[in-house]
Parts: sequence; C-alpha cells; structure tokens
Amino acid sequence: MGEICYSCFTEKSAAGACPRCGYDPASDEGKYPIALRAGSILNGRYIVGRVLGQGGFGITYLAQDYQTKGLVAIKEYLPTEFAGRTTGTYAVQVYSGDRRENFEYGKEQFLAEAKTLAEFIGNDHIVRIYSYFEEYGTAYLAMEYIDGESLDKYMRRFGGRLTVEQANELLIPVMEALDWVHSKGIVHRDIAPDNIIVTKDGRAKLIDFGAARYSTGEKSKSLDVILKHGFAPKEQYIRRGRQGPFTDVYAMAATYYYAITGKIPPDSIERMDEDELIPPTTLGVKMSEKAEDALLKGLEVSASERYQSTGELASGLAAQPVRVKVVARPANGVSEHRVEQPLPQPVSVANTAPAPYPESEPQPESEEAAPEPASEVDSSPGPENGQGPVSEPQAEAPKRSRLPVEAFIAAAVVILAIFAVLLLGRAGGNSGSSRTASAPPKGSWSYSSSTNTLYIKNDMAMMDYTRAGDSPWAGRAIAEVVIENGVTKIGKFAFTNLQQLTSVQIPDSVKTIGNSAFARCSSLRQIDIPGSVTEIGDWAFACCSKLREVNLSEGLKTIGYQAFNSCGYLRLVQIPYGVTDIGEHAFYNCTNLEEVWIPDSVINIGKDAFASTPLEENFSN
Repeated sequence: MGEICYSCFTEKSAAGACPRCGYDPASDEGKYPIALRAGSILNGRYIVGRVLGQGGFGITYLAQDYQTKGLVAIKEYLPTEFAGRTTGTYAVQVYSGDRRENFEYGKEQFLAEAKTLAEFIGNDHIVRIYSYFEEYGTAYLAMEYIDGESLDKYMRRFGGRLTVEQANELLIPVMEALDWVHSKGIVHRDIAPDNIIVTKDGRAKLIDFGAARYSTGEKSKSLDVILKHGFAPKEQYIRRGRQGPFTDVYAMAATYYYAITGKIPPDSIERMDEDELIPPTTLGVKMSEKAEDALLKGLEVSASERYQSTGELASGLAAQPVRVKVVARPANGVSEHRVEQPLPQPVSVANTAPAPYPESEPQPESEEAAPEPASEVDSSPGPENGQGPVSEPQAEAPKRSRLPVEAFIAAAVVILAIFAVLLLGRAGGNSGSSRTASAPPKGSWSYSSSTNTLYIKNDMAMMDYTRAGDSPWAGRAIAEVVIENGVTKIGKFAFTNLQQLTSVQIPDSVKTIGNSAFARCSSLRQIDIPGSVTEIGDWAFACCSKLREVNLSEGLKTIGYQAFNSCGYLRLVQIPYGVTDIGEHAFYNCTNLEEVWIPDSVINIGKDAFASTPLEENFSN
C-alpha cells in the first residue's frame, strides 16, 4: 500500500507531491506546530488531512468521512490564549487559573452553537454542520467542505472588484440567510471576505460558524481585540459592548462595500473622530441613489442608526431607480385614472421606524386587560407517520366580567356535557365501522420528506401559536404548504421562519390570516389570497424578502400593521375594492414598490404605511 494524499485522500505511489491534486506535504511542514497530525482519527469516523486554516480560536482541517467517503471540514476549538498542544501529540493542554475557566466556558458555547447550526438544513448559503463531539480534551464540529474560493480571491478574477449586479447576486442571498440565523439567536461576529466562499457553480456561502469568540469575549479582555480591521463595527472594539444582529449588519455592509469598490472601509473606531468613508459613487461605482443610501445606512458607526437586520439591508441594496405612480380606482371599477398628487386619505406627516418584528405574541400589559386563555380539546387520536394535532375550534376569549355564581354553575354543566360528547365520539371512532372512523382526524397535518410538502388537514380553524418555532413542523425543510379546503383560519406564527418555503396553497374556505403567519419566509416569491379572506393580520408577510407578487382578491377588508414590512422585491400592489383599512407601516421598507392601486373604498391609510418606499412622497401632506 502506498502513501495517502491528505488533500484528495487518494493513494499515491511515493512521498512528495500528489500526482492527482498537486498537494505537497512539505509545503506545510512546520507551519502548524500545534495541529493534529495528518492521518489522525476523530470520533472513530473522520481521517484528519491537511490544515485549511488556523486562527486565534481554533484550527480547521480537511478530513474524509469513513462512512460516506466524502470530504468534510473539521473545526477544532483551540483558543491559543487558553490552551495549546505539544507537537506530535493529541491531547489539548489547558492552562490553569482563569484561563481554564474561560476555556471551558467557551467550549460549552462552541458545542451549543454547533447544535443550533446543525438544525439549519437545506439553506444553500450557510455552511452545513454534520456533527459535533468532544475528544482529546476539546470540542470539534464536522461541517460541509466547500470546494470553492474566498470572495477575496473570486474578486481578483474580475479585476479586484465586482459590479453592483454581481455583488447583489452573490451577497444578498447571504444576507437573507443570515437573517434566518439571527432569528435563532446566533450572531456570527466575524463576517469578512475570507469567510464567504464562492462555489464553482457561483453560489456564495457563509462559513466559520462555531468559533467561541462571542461567548468568551465576556470572560476575556484580550479576545475582544481579535478583529478584522475595516469590517468590525465600533461595538466590537468596546469591552462588553452590546452586540446583536446589527453587528453583522455592519460587517456585511463593509464586505459589500469592499466587493463593489475594491477598497476596505476605514476602521469604525477611527470613523468616530473623522469619518473618511467615501461613498461608492464617488469612486466611480454605478448604483442607484437608494441602494447607496441603504449601504451607507448599514455602515453607520452608531449601532442605533444602522439597519437592525440583514434582511432590511438586503432589501435596501436591491432598490433600483423607479418611476413612481399612485393609481386610484373608482368604486364601480369601470374607469381608471392616474394621479400625481397625494391621495386624499388621512396619512402620516412624519416617517418613524416601526417597532421591531416580534418573535412572540405581545402579552397584555395588565391583568385586568388580559383575556382568558382559550381552551383546546383534541377529539381524535394523534395521527401516525409524522401527523399531529393542528387545531381545534377556538372562540375569541371573552373579557373578564362579574357574573352570578349560578352562571358559572350553568357553564360548568355545559362544559361537562361537551366533554362527555367528546369522549363518546372518541370511543365511537374506534369502532372502524362508520365513515367518521376512516376519515382523516380533524386537526391533523402530514409531511412528505420526499417532496418537502406540508399538508394541513382541518375543517375548522388552525391553532394560534404564541411565538415563532412553536408549531409542530417548525425546523423542517418545508418547500410547499398545501392547506386543504375547510380550514377557516391560518393561525398566528403558523409558518414563521420557514426559510425554504416557496409555494403556499390557500383554499377559499380561509377567512383570516393570523399575525406573523408567514413572516420571514424569505424564499416565498408569490402569494395568492382568495376572495374568502377578509383580514390579513399584523406582520403576516413581514420580511418575506423575495416576495415579488401578491394577488389580493375582492372580499378583503383589512391589511394589518406591518403586514408586508420589508418585502423588498414587491413592485406592484393592487388593493382590491372593498378594503377599508391599510394598517400602519403596512408596506414600510418595500424599497422597490413603484406602483400601488388604491380604490376609493379605502377610508384609512395608517401612519407611514408606505414610508421608506419610492411612493413615500405621494403619501405625505
């Protein structure tokens, strides 16, 4: 048996350079003294190959998976400030005192983050995590090996910078994917051109998750200064500075700036005294004024002045020059006319940013105002093969009132009677002789992993959930949702954060789309709302960053607060006759919205409904 090439993992006849891939082990000799030796085995499954990179927080290896024979990248948690390794050995040697405490804390966070990231299956723009484990006194994660080149190297093939169109095609999908990661509570904190890999088929992927920098930063002074100059925001230079998704917004905007100009932005900490950031158009970059404004907003030194999400940044950068038209349609629908002056609806005079998108249903401010919780009863056994309860009929919770004792007794009798009926129904359903016994259980769902399709089966109303991720299908790689006829309501937070969702079928039986029902479904491109729907709830389609077409039907009465906030690809919206209310910030930050049809049935347009859109001037006094 000959030698093994630890780059392509094929046999070669002798030492030296591999005749297949050209890798020569001598080129790495002495470069990584604390790295594991090539040929080491991890987790009884992975053969360690050459070192892909080493930083202050760890080492990344190329490896081969014994089971699949495929290549993977292995990230080893090894912060050199806290631990080391003797050359030629396996075990990590952790230093004593506070450094040991910091090491252990960071390792815990490393594994916790790896566990969360392992759930992000199916996103083409985030590196996939296969497994995570502990060995040799430290922690490891095995992730997708991406055969490509860094954004920095990719740019060199185009003369050192990209066109705006090229940058949009590569980086806007990364921003949208990162918005999804942020919804799970993870902030990358090290976004830069070397952590974005462009694959051979032209897709960009964000890598280097799993580093413990953000966790150990609270425990260590020195780790806070391990930064990429020009790409790190001000708050990363400040010990215990508050960080969040807006931290990645700055780094992502800086990376975009570098991509289209070929120049690294000045350090954020230096810009505090004298801001020498040069706008891209001044450097000869051809981009729209709105897109440039969006980029500069993403690069604001003050975190509070920046976009608060990468989804907002993506929508802003996608903006193009437009011809603004506001169209009013008479009630009879016979004729149409275009108007260039503001519509005579009550509108806002001030543009104020809306409240942040909620991850859960807002709670009542006081006990007096709080409604009684609605009860749920499952009248059928849980279905098999991935099915489970979806909903039961829910009445609106009554307001608290003082009733005589007799009323409560009467109510109790009614509840007991209903409960008895349900028990009899459950028992009857086991007989197998009736039509009810063979019918699909009421309030059920099923999921096809072969087609990534979710089926909702229900002849009443879907359940309301209190927060994103509470639904039983949350976390699945759902591409299509089919809601069967009979469903009367799409529940609150029912499909929030389904990042792979591209298609939804809504039947004519649906009357209400609940709050945040489809919020942050960033792959959804079209939605058809049937005429049976009378109400679109608050945030219903907020942050659906790729939503290009919304077909609304007559029958609709109300469009809720922030219902289509930050749907950056929307260009045309036709409000059907019969709508009376358009909620506050309903189309806020729809940066490409160039045409809207508004019938004279609309009697109220909420504050800043069209703010931060090309139509904004048409809706101001």
